[in-house]
Formats: sequence, structure tokens, C-alpha cells
Amino acid sequence: MSRKFVLLAGASFLMISTSAFAQDAADASAAAQEENIGLEEIVVTAQKREQNMQDVPVAVTALSGETLSNQRINDFADLTKAAPSLTVTQRASAADNSINIRGIGTFAFTTGVDPSVAVIVDDVALVQQAQAFSNLADVERIEVLRGPQGTLFGKNASAGAVNIVTKGPTSDFAGQVSAGYASDGEWRFNAGISGPLGDTVGYRLSGFYSNQNGYVRNLTTGQRINNDESKGLRAKLKFDLTDTLQIALSADWSKNVTRGNASTFLSVPAGSTFFGAVPVDLTGIIPSKSNFNVRLSDAPASTSKQHSLSARASLDLGFADLVSITSYQKWDYRIIEDVDGLAVSPTNSGFGVIQGGPYASKLFSQELRLVSTGDGPLSYILGGYYADTTTDRTFTRTPGASLGFFRANWSSEAGKKSLAGFAQLDYELTAATRIGVGMRAQKEKIDVLYARTLPSVVNINENDSDSAFTWKVSVQQDLAPDVMAYVSVAKGYKGQAYDISSSFSQAKALVPTRSESSNAYEFGIKSRFLDNMVQLNIAAFLTDYKDFQAQSAVLDSTTGTLSLGLNNVGKLRTKGIEWEFTAKPADWFRLDFGGAYTDAKIRSFPLADCWTNQNVEQPAQCFDTDGAGPLGRTQNLAGVTLANAPKWKYNMVGTADFPISGAMDGFASLSYLFQSKVHYDLFNNPYAVQGGYGVFNASLGFKDSSGDGYKVAFFVNDLTKERFATFIGDQAASFGNSRHVLTQFLPRGAQRYVGVKLDYNF
Repeated sequence: MSRKFVLLAGASFLMISTSAFAQDAADASAAAQEENIGLEEIVVTAQKREQNMQDVPVAVTALSGETLSNQRINDFADLTKAAPSLTVTQRASAADNSINIRGIGTFAFTTGVDPSVAVIVDDVALVQQAQAFSNLADVERIEVLRGPQGTLFGKNASAGAVNIVTKGPTSDFAGQVSAGYASDGEWRFNAGISGPLGDTVGYRLSGFYSNQNGYVRNLTTGQRINNDESKGLRAKLKFDLTDTLQIALSADWSKNVTRGNASTFLSVPAGSTFFGAVPVDLTGIIPSKSNFNVRLSDAPASTSKQHSLSARASLDLGFADLVSITSYQKWDYRIIEDVDGLAVSPTNSGFGVIQGGPYASKLFSQELRLVSTGDGPLSYILGGYYADTTTDRTFTRTPGASLGFFRANWSSEAGKKSLAGFAQLDYELTAATRIGVGMRAQKEKIDVLYARTLPSVVNINENDSDSAFTWKVSVQQDLAPDVMAYVSVAKGYKGQAYDISSSFSQAKALVPTRSESSNAYEFGIKSRFLDNMVQLNIAAFLTDYKDFQAQSAVLDSTTGTLSLGLNNVGKLRTKGIEWEFTAKPADWFRLDFGGAYTDAKIRSFPLADCWTNQNVEQPAQCFDTDGAGPLGRTQNLAGVTLANAPKWKYNMVGTADFPISGAMDGFASLSYLFQSKVHYDLFNNPYAVQGGYGVFNASLGFKDSSGDGYKVAFFVNDLTKERFATFIGDQAASFGNSRHVLTQFLPRGAQRYVGVKLDYNF
């Protein structure tokens, strides 16, 4: 389905909807105030204080708990359904996943690298992005903040931030339970209760359990893999100790176990053999974008466990609130991968390859904020932040005897201590004009202990430090009632890092990869009109990145040879336009249409790796840089589009409510998500390309007309069976340079299934 067709269909749908409900809109306009028809106010904390989203000079997508439920956004990766500027690259290991905003994400996978997109849960940033890929249970709202957010959210928000706010205690007793089943073998349960414990204490308890049976079949064992079993608990207490002092405590625990995640064959040229020795067994397998079968000797497996504790104290000083947030979190991750992807084991065939090991992170953080509360023209946030992070990893790669050069065995402990001071000042110049200035000064010390026994013996003990100053300036102008325009300029930063991997060396440890910086420019308009029945927000942006961190080749000027590792590869630029349109022309109908056009390109990357066999297939673009032959060839990637950065991505959702009886209402929803073509290889491999695709989802059900009580929804995922991959890899290096054996990671959403979900609120 072409982009032009879908855009025309969307425009036609919008015109038909507008015409069909024009009379409803006119009638509603006359009585909007009395009947409360129109869009609700959305409160966000994008600037670390509660504000109406329409008043904030930040491009932000806000998703309420109701929206998450209606669109079946159950896990973090599902957020891409509702946030057009957000994409996710998923691989076999969650530690290698990447969260991208406006085309910018993490293109280096070592324990020493900061993510480009910060994920914050209840005011506490997660250490590793992999922690985010879990169940989104008992969530109040999610805010996707687009563009650099470093002044308030720190150094790991150079591309943006995802702010997750979970539900808190309530003043009255309330509860919720839900259960769901899908035809692909998934069961999902959620429950929560909340209420007072006396006059000054409130509580909330919630838990979840889900079990998806697996959607990829391992034909070697007959077992279903790429499953997911998750469970978790969260408890919150809130104490109103005095009229001015409040303390909130939170504790949560979760565990996730998978048999996977395995990639399947997309394409296998005839005669392909693993390192020229082991033929590919395709019995029962038809390589294609619809292939959900594999043959593996060693089933991949991973276990993720995390828990956190936090305390938030707020003291009303009269002129401002003094807020303290103290937190501790721990994450343990263990994974085993079948790297060869074949039914051959290292011990029996001499050619199989498995790898993995434990991975753990710990974080202690302390944040203090002074948040003004007065009604004067000046409002401010002054704060300080300290974090102490430790990440341990042990990695072992075990190949068969014939592939001894693949052996690896190392362990590391990476530490980071960060200290920062930040401020956000907003001044009302006139009743219609406001100016905002944000700044952050930070200093960070990094250290590493590294011990390797294979392929060679290396021991490293080093440390380094860095400091940075980031800022943001914005100007807001009210153009009319409920219409605001803003412009902002910001300086972003991502900290220096050690290249902690199998190729780490003393020379690399002495010179860490430099920090990454960015300059961001944004213009936006936020508006509501027709008596609050229509909302249109538009943002145009341009961001330049310098010293971008990624895996690449580096030329040693002394020896004239190339080596692979984490480097500052050059410059990037992302620019584009985003829109979010919402209309509620009648109290029974709502239409959401959001999208993004993103042009994310490399401006400078002179010593990029060549993809396998590029020197033969594209000899004019692949250069013998160091005279070492094929292993020393590089290319210049200037002008190439970034990996997993679709030019077009948008979603449309139409929701309608209708009466069935006096006590029962019905509802229906139809959604469409479109994403244009992307390539998944940073080095522009033309084989690792996912074509454009569109996915329809639908739901139909009935509920208690009071708005509380029961709700039953029947749903269909991927109505038209549109197949798509969230990663495509070229295995030509292992199967013969000219044989491009392609593998793909197919997400669960790339298949049609039906299901039912039951909710009950009390």
C-alpha cells in the first residue's frame, strides 16, 4: 500500500468525518460548556512541574492510561503505535535494543555507553535502556519528549526522553482488575487497589502477570520460542505528615523470562554453507518475511530481574516547594544466544557458536529541587543531582573447535559518578509573551576494571573525568486564545565512554571515546479551537550532532592499520516536521491523527566499515584505506540516511461510543499505523532493508454506561496480515562473502491474532 494512497485515504477520512459530524459540532459548540463536550486538559511534567501540555514549549506526546488501554499498549515497544517520532530496534538481546527519537538512537552496544533516549519512571532514570522493555502496568500516563532534554533530565537524554508516571494512592477506596486472552496463546492479568489508611496515609498496591506462549517454532525441538513470561508488584505509601510536609515511598519488583528472542531466515541463497562447511538445513522452513520457523540446536534464553526503592519528600516553604527524591535500583540480566542460527552445536559439529553471560547494573541517586509556587511573573526550578552507577558484565563466546578464533572470555566493572546542578527560569514579559532559560552544569567520573583471558590476556584499570554545560532558551507567544507559538534553541550532551567489548585494549582505555554534543532548533504551534473540540499541535525541528558515538573502524596514524571499536564517527543532522491532530466533534466520536516526517542523515562519517562484499558489488564506494586488502576497506557515509529512521511515520485512530441499552454502551475503534522504508544497518547495507508497511488494528465491545464498572473488548491485531521486521541482519561474513544470508527479527505484532480483554473498576 503506497504512502500517497494512505495519505489520501487519511485526508478523505478526515474530510468525511468533518462533514458527517459538522452539525454535531455546531450543536456541541453552542452547548460545550454546559455538557462538558470537548477535549480534556492534559497535565504533563515535561518541565518537572505539573503544567497544561498546551502551555509547555516542548514537543511532547502525552498518552493517558485510558489511551494505553484502548490501543492495547501493554509493553514498551508498543509505544511506537502511538508516538510517530519514536522507533525501536529490537535484537536477540534486550541489551542491544535501541530506542530512537527523530531518527537518533544508540548505535554502539557496550556497557560504557550512555543511551541517547532517557527512560524515566516516577522521576528516576533507568540505568540501561533494556530495563524499559517490560510490562506497562498501572500507568497513569506516558510522555514522549522529543529533542534534547538534557537541561532537566541529564546527559542520557540527548535525543529525547520517555517519562513514565505510574498511578499513586487515592483519597477514596478504589480498585481495578483486568484479564485478557489472545489466540496466539497469551494470558494477561493486572490488578490494583488504592485508598486511605486513616486521615493522613494513603496506599496503592498493584501487580501484573502475563504469559505469551511463543510465536516462533524451533523445528529441531518442536518447542515454541520467542515467548514472554512477566510478573511484577508495586507498592506505594503517601504520608501527609503536616499541612506542609508530604512523603511518598515506592517499591517495585519485576521478572521477565523468555525463550528467545530468535531471528528467522528472510533469504538464503542456494548453496549457502556456514563457514564453507555446514549446509543450511531448511527442512520445513521457507525463508520469507512470513517465516516464523527456525532450526536451532541451542534455544536462546534470557532472564531479567529488577527492583527499585524510592522516597519523595515535599516541603511547602510558602514561596516554593522543596522536593527531595532518593532512589536505589538494581537490574540483573542473563542471556544465552545461539549465534550461528543453525541446528549445529559447538561440541558435536565443531562449528556452532553460543554466547552470553550475566549483566547487572546498580544505581543510587539523589535529587533536590526548589520549585516556585508564587503567582508572580517569574517561576523557577533550581536543583542538584547526584548519581552513582555500577554496571558489571561477564561475557563468554564458545565456538566449535573449527572456529577457535571466535573464542572470547572477559569480565568488566564500569562505574560512573555524576554531579550536576540545574535551573529552569520562566519569565512572563507580558500577558502574552514568556521567555524561558534552562541550564545544567555537570561533572562525571568514569572508571573501568576489565579482565580478559580469551582471545588474549588483558587487564585494565583506568578512570577519567569530564564536565559539560548545557542550556536551552525558549520564547512563547500567545497568538490568540488557546493558540500558542514557541521557538527554542538548546545545547545537548552525551557523556564520554569506554569501549568495553571483546576488543577493549589498554590503548583504548587511555583515550575514552569523546563526549557527543548537539545543537537543536525548534519551532512549534499548539492550538485548540471550536470550543475545545479540536486540537492541532505542530513542531518543526533541526538538530545537528557532533562527535556522534558509534561502532566503526579507526585508522591508526602510527601503524597505518584499521581496528574496530567505539569511536566518534562524525556529524549527523535530523530535521523534519511533526503533527498531532485530535478532534472530538461529538461526545460519542474522537479522531486522532499524528505523524512525523523525519530526514535524519549522516553529514560526516569518513572511515565507516564496508558491508560484506561491498568491495565487489560497489567498488567505487569501498576503499582500501590501509593497504591491508578486504579487511581494511572503508567507505564514506556522508549523505546517507540513518538506520531505522523512517522518513514517514503516522497513525490514525477513530473511536466511537454508542448506546446499547440504558445501562450499557458499546464502543468501536479502528487504527492504522504506517511506516515508510528503513534500512537497519548503520553502514547502509542495501540488503538490510524493510519496505514500507501499514498495520490495521480494530476493537469492538461493550461497557457500563456509567463509565465505571465493567468493560469487555474484543480485538484483532494486524487485520491484513502485514509482515514486518524490527531488525534485518546480513550474515554474509559467515556464509561466504557473496552469499547474503538475511535474518530478521519478527515482532509478535507482525501477525494476526484475535483476543478478548475484560476490565472491572470499583
